[in-house]
Amino acid sequence: MGEVSYLFDRNSVDKDVIAESVKAYYVSTGITVAAIDRHGNLVYSCGKCPEFCEFFQKCTQVVHTCHQEHLKGSKIAKRLGDDYVFTCSAGLVHFTSPIVAGKAFCGALIAGPILMTEPDDFAVDGILAKNKIPVVNKAELWNHLNAVPVIPPARVRYLSKLLFITACSLMPEEKFALRESRERVKQQAENIYIPDSKNSELIKLALNYINDNYNQRITLDSVASFVHLNASYFCGLLKKEIGIGFSDYLNKVRIEKSKQLLLDIKHSISEVAFLVGFENQSYYSKVFKKVTGNTPREFRECHLCKG
Repeated sequence: MGEVSYLFDRNSVDKDVIAESVKAYYVSTGITVAAIDRHGNLVYSCGKCPEFCEFFQKCTQVVHTCHQEHLKGSKIAKRLGDDYVFTCSAGLVHFTSPIVAGKAFCGALIAGPILMTEPDDFAVDGILAKNKIPVVNKAELWNHLNAVPVIPPARVRYLSKLLFITACSLMPEEKFALRESRERVKQQAENIYIPDSKNSELIKLALNYINDNYNQRITLDSVASFVHLNASYFCGLLKKEIGIGFSDYLNKVRIEKSKQLLLDIKHSISEVAFLVGFENQSYYSKVFKKVTGNTPREFRECHLCKG
């Protein structure tokens, strides 16, 4: 922890409030966190940067300036009007939330680095290849990487949201500007790198979200954003992991939920369609027959007769 270097605009955010907010987040979560100014320069930080980062800098053949990557991620967050999760050149995960004044970017809070999955050979080999690090450094890279905190994606999501709430508390009058930005942007601009063998938890999180919100107007973009993945990447990953695409899975969930409602004759078929998230009865009936082989009316009559 160090003294605050006041690099924000004079009329934007009070330096003591920045320091107190950064300390509060760090003490509450144990995650290294920092405030940066609009140029990416460090303003205040709490926590220790892992030794992996220093070793990575020594191994790479080019000079990596962390503040440039932090600044890039933070500006994407400002454009999104939301928190943003990204990976740096070293393959570590960070999450950031913008600080704005008069709709202008004036800095950000940034937390990390962390990992969202336990490191494996696939991940380490990817870091070596991407950054042209000699294989002779692999064992030591492994040792340092194992010391980086591993936090599951579900918890990262809430830690990232908490950081956004903390950033908003520094600029309460600007949260509406961020909301406008969030409404304009429907998906994040970059992917998170995650080894294929470690995707099951993200997919489980996405499927749980669909099952909890099937009756809402959810989209591929909204579910992908929930797990912090690019929509096209998430779509391919979902099909690879469960064998069917997003629309087919969502329709399957809705049809299964609708079967229970069809057994209650107080609900008309059009009401059932609406209650499970379909916008009209015609499309619901078409999907129902495709999935079950019967129309909703045939299903209802058949099961009521059996009863």
